[in-house]
Amino acid sequence: MKNGSDKSGKSAESNASLMRHFKEWRRRISYYSVFTAVPALMFGSSQELQANEVTAGSQSSPGESERFVRRRSVKPRFLGPPIRSLGYSRGPVLTDFVMTGSDDCPGTQIPAGSYTAAAPYVDTGDTTGANNTVNAVGSRFYSYYYGYYYSAIGAPGSDRMYSFVVNSFGADARLTVTTSSPTYRPMIYLSDRCPAGTGNTIAWNYNWGVNDSRWTSDNNTATVSVSHLRRGQRYYAFVDSSVADDTGAYTFTLKDTQINAATSVRANHPDFDGDGKSDISVWRPGNGNWYILQSQSQNMRVHGWGLAGDKLVPADFDGDGKTDLAVFRPTDSNWYIINSSNNTFSVAGWGLPGDLPIPADYNGDLKADLAVYRPSEGKWYRRDSDAKVHIFSWGAPGDKPTVGDFNGDGMADITVFRPSDGRWFIIYAPGQTNSFDWGIQGDVPVPGNYSGNFWTDFAVYRPSNQTWYVRTSTNGYPKIVTWGLPGDLPAPGDYDGDGVTDIAVFRPSNSTWYIFGSTAGIFSQPFGLTGDIPVENAFVY
Repeated sequence: MKNGSDKSGKSAESNASLMRHFKEWRRRISYYSVFTAVPALMFGSSQELQANEVTAGSQSSPGESERFVRRRSVKPRFLGPPIRSLGYSRGPVLTDFVMTGSDDCPGTQIPAGSYTAAAPYVDTGDTTGANNTVNAVGSRFYSYYYGYYYSAIGAPGSDRMYSFVVNSFGADARLTVTTSSPTYRPMIYLSDRCPAGTGNTIAWNYNWGVNDSRWTSDNNTATVSVSHLRRGQRYYAFVDSSVADDTGAYTFTLKDTQINAATSVRANHPDFDGDGKSDISVWRPGNGNWYILQSQSQNMRVHGWGLAGDKLVPADFDGDGKTDLAVFRPTDSNWYIINSSNNTFSVAGWGLPGDLPIPADYNGDLKADLAVYRPSEGKWYRRDSDAKVHIFSWGAPGDKPTVGDFNGDGMADITVFRPSDGRWFIIYAPGQTNSFDWGIQGDVPVPGNYSGNFWTDFAVYRPSNQTWYVRTSTNGYPKIVTWGLPGDLPAPGDYDGDGVTDIAVFRPSNSTWYIFGSTAGIFSQPFGLTGDIPVENAFVY
């Protein structure tokens, strides 16, 4: 069965055919998602994850610009009246999006703040004349007799969008939409990303996609819980209707929720203006200046911060959702940080000369923690934002530290890449470790959220053939993209703000950025000078 197609070509299937359809999908999910765990040795016991479906480090054919096997999408349609609620999405859920006009993303951004039942966030709007961005919403359910199955509900009404980042919840955290017109029956649902373009398909995964959309009996109120959403992740709320001609004025309310200014910078993609997009930026060692092309305004900012010999350590140290200017000075082992929340600076001593700084949010409090990897000892020294100190013996001579959330728990994992054998070693938590083969000698680790599902994907850039090899966490399929020229510096980031890491390089020879946007497509941007250090390359060791 091909993507999005019905095997018989008909618009409806018999129940027996549907059951076979779902069982086949379930079998495929099991096949591509389960790997064999075998013992591996590294500083004690760990588990090795085998990539049964692919050969790590396989190369693309000459002239091939992109090659990866797309997962199969199953989008059955059920007969009968549309359902009035959507269960939590607990697996790959694919939903068709139909763009009938200009893209509405990212919609109205809910400001940072604490919204209570007594003082909620309230906004009024009107869907009259708006785009029908979303045409159908799908969800995955579980049946004792039939296992997992899929259902869909039409969303043909015009819609409006809101975007927000949750920091914490109260006991009754929820979004509510109310209308006054008896002929406007609203619905509301959530997505972890925003559609763009024409005829797009969005994949919702696990518990973070469509989230419990329900209607009251009078058909003038729709409400959705937000208490199960992931902290620090950007979400999009759609105000829509299951009836094509239903439009009009509405009131949008959010309560019992604390909202962050922008997406947590977990992947260390620099976002200095907090709009959810990586900002093209360079640091000039000759004068210590940062040159930032703000994605929100397209204005250039210039900041003098640092000295020749400093190492860039941009991260969100104050938890306001914006990347802070910061450098690590090997000569005195100090971190010099400008906090974007109040424009004050701080100095913290942490590390020794020769250490490799690798700050990230290791404890899940939405603030980057000071951390260094000491190659001479194979040890990590970490000081959390609450001043707690952690030391990990995790590494060997020649290993490269890297950072990512490889198990999707919202916290960065202690990770090293071993170039000598192309193996990754990860500590998820005390006593929980893994090793994984992905890459060959000479590869450069460039992990990121290339699948858009909250999990960091194993990825390497191969300078010898300028090819990116990504092991997607959604299904284990490889994504192989030839992108770059000899001498280019890998600079992955989320440049189009869709929650997916984009493949990108900075070319020192002409000071130009070449970006393969997952939503925006291919584009280039001259910015910088020869000798500049791309900020997106700060933690590519």
